[in-house]
Amino acid sequence: MKLKTLFCALCAVFFTSLASAQWRTETYSLKGGWNSIYLHGDAVHDTIDNLLPVQVLEVWRWNPNPTQVQFTESPLIPSEGTPEWSVWKRGIPAQTTLTQLTGQAAYLVKCSGTTSNTYSAPLRQAHRLPQSSWVRNGANLLGFPTRLNSVYPLFTNYFATFPAATAVNTRIYKYVGGDLGPSNPMQVFSPSLERLDRTQAYWFSAEVVGNFYAPMELSFTSLGGLSFGGSGNIITARVRNRTNAAVTLTLAPVNSEAAPLAMTGITGPVPLTRRTYNSSLNQWTETAISAAYTEVIGPQATVELSFSIDRTHASMTAAAAGAYFASFLRITDSGSLMDVYVPASALKTSLAGLWIGDISLTNVGSQVSNRALGTAAVSAGAVTSITVNGTGGFGYTTAPVVTVAAPISGTTATATATVANGAVTGFTITSGGSGYTRAPVVTIAPPPPLTGTGTAKAFSLRAILHIDTSGTARLLSKVFIGQLATAPHEVGIATQQALLKADALDTAQRIVAAHLPLDQVISAGSGSVAVPGVLTRNIQVPMNDPTNPFLHKYHPDHDNKDARFDPVVLQNGATATNARMSDGAEAPAINRACTFTFTAGASDGSSVLGGTYSETITGLHKNTLQLSGTFQLRRASEIGVLTQ
Repeated sequence: MKLKTLFCALCAVFFTSLASAQWRTETYSLKGGWNSIYLHGDAVHDTIDNLLPVQVLEVWRWNPNPTQVQFTESPLIPSEGTPEWSVWKRGIPAQTTLTQLTGQAAYLVKCSGTTSNTYSAPLRQAHRLPQSSWVRNGANLLGFPTRLNSVYPLFTNYFATFPAATAVNTRIYKYVGGDLGPSNPMQVFSPSLERLDRTQAYWFSAEVVGNFYAPMELSFTSLGGLSFGGSGNIITARVRNRTNAAVTLTLAPVNSEAAPLAMTGITGPVPLTRRTYNSSLNQWTETAISAAYTEVIGPQATVELSFSIDRTHASMTAAAAGAYFASFLRITDSGSLMDVYVPASALKTSLAGLWIGDISLTNVGSQVSNRALGTAAVSAGAVTSITVNGTGGFGYTTAPVVTVAAPISGTTATATATVANGAVTGFTITSGGSGYTRAPVVTIAPPPPLTGTGTAKAFSLRAILHIDTSGTARLLSKVFIGQLATAPHEVGIATQQALLKADALDTAQRIVAAHLPLDQVISAGSGSVAVPGVLTRNIQVPMNDPTNPFLHKYHPDHDNKDARFDPVVLQNGATATNARMSDGAEAPAINRACTFTFTAGASDGSSVLGGTYSETITGLHKNTLQLSGTFQLRRASEIGVLTQ
């Protein structure tokens, strides 16, 4: 059962990779008669009839080790008794056993005409990581990821670290077109003069066992190379230098071609980063891979390279949930021998789910400062204006930096802020940008910290935030995770214990934020959860709320009752949620405006959300109180439905 489960999981990974992939076209030159080609990636998005020119009459795929368990479509999908050759014949389905062109495989291709006839066969492929398996029986039809740097490398140079491939007792053959016979395939007698073409497959008659495919060996912790999926963030690669000299690798980001019809569309390239460890700071540093860079590997040495993804990049934050990103990391060596296109992919996932963490308060004061908020307007693809959202903020001494989120494609708008009497009063658009399809997020730098408000020690508050599938964020005072009471009793997130299955409470969890009013689900406020972005949630503690610190049920001066023990009559149109003592209340209402400012440096966009926190409290003191600090939330669940 475990093997079956694993097999099904691998199949799911394979078929998903076929629909969602990065694409690159390799062009194959064919002649009339028999040719050999090598595919470095899958070309399974269409039928062989449509992929190849009409002059191609037959295609034969070589299946090494035919007596063992082999594969019909992928190394992940085995079938018993695969023959040595799978064949496709144009117009003869009864004799066809080959239905798709899979990657990392060698093919014989028969074309109409003679060697004087030449044809071009461009094949768009979803590239795979290179691999090779040399078998002992001496029959190896193989291809290699060589580099075309004006010319392809020589056989002897490429196989210098695997000399058995070109040894004196090894015979190498190549197909040159024409009928099969003494001159086709043709033996390569001088490997020191022969170029190794990456688009061709060659017969090697060498009784050797190995897995050589290039002078550099690559292995990744992810099955598909740099495949981050929806929540992955770190992938490590081991690179082994088989040569006796130091080698400089060049790693460069390369965009994918457009996806073929019926395949998953590509929103943009993966925003890759490389991770280097700073021993003096005892931390990892991430640098965006926006251009080519180099890594030096010593002779016969192995190094580990660490890669990550910037899910807070503007291209990903602006994309809709489910958007697919794909590209390549091209790796070449200083000897101009190897050229590998490592596939990179990632999904933009929704932030829906339960997030739990802590707020660390480091400043408290009775002087008010607050971050300004702005809302952008877009017309004809450009930002035309930014308006002050709400009060405009307090405590500014100079104009703050204004950051406008970038469009998915186009140029980013820029703006400046105007400050008067400590508040942001307006904005000036310095560049409207281009390519905007919706209003971008506008982030305004916070005012400077007020002097004399620092706390002697940081004070922590629990934060529970649930984001539903529509993007609505709710602050919770408590939450329960467990089997729901309603059928089919799936695991869910609820605001009350009574909503859970009674006989399954021993497996449930309860999480509480004690500083919030009891049993409140708080969604009032402005903004939304985004990186970068600002979310404000307003917490109201009415004058008659049990958690109001001024309310004492049995104290005659603080029970909101008159001398006859009747409820007080509020004046000036006040309500329980905004009552003051001047309105007749003995326990005034308290209001807390909590602002979470999500920043890229403190968030990874999938499993961690963090940034700066500020809170304005009215009603607790005669002056408005201001609290500030930082926060970090971690995703505890991806369930986007809150059962209430």
